[in-house]
Amino acid sequence: EDTNEAAEFCQYHGLGIMDSTVDLRQASCVTPDEKWKTRPSTRLVGKKAEGQSLQDIVKGEAIIPTVKEAEEELLRIQAEAKKKKKKEEEEMQARAQVQAQAQAQAEREKRLAEEEHQRRIIEDERIRLEQERKWKEAETLQRQEKEKEEEEEEARRIQ
Repeated sequence: EDTNEAAEFCQYHGLGIMDSTVDLRQASCVTPDEKWKTRPSTRLVGKKAEGQSLQDIVKGEAIIPTVKEAEEELLRIQAEAKKKKKKEEEEMQARAQVQAQAQAQAEREKRLAEEEHQRRIIEDERIRLEQERKWKEAETLQRQEKEKEEEEEEARRIQ
């Protein structure tokens, strides 16, 4: 589990330790009479087992999970599926919202374009009517001047 435990193990088997270095000479190695008492190595095993399933850890062979483990795995899978489904639904709603916003924007732009077109038609008609009024006014003035000239000419002839 740690360097102290490793040093104890080496010394138990007759290997010397000097400055964090193990002396591996065979002459100093001994076979003890008693078996080394193993201790739990949760840190060491935990690091090696990280990300592996229980089946992978136990000799690489598949084992039958307990009912509780099976239920927990089923709940985990169901929770993951639920999260995935919720995420997909949220993404679909977001896409639908973006589409609705885009459609609303397109409709606004179309309406504005139609309104602008109507304004142009009205402005064109106003300009046409103004020009027509000016032409009629000019025609009336010309006619009045002509009539006045004719009256003046008639008056000169009479005199």
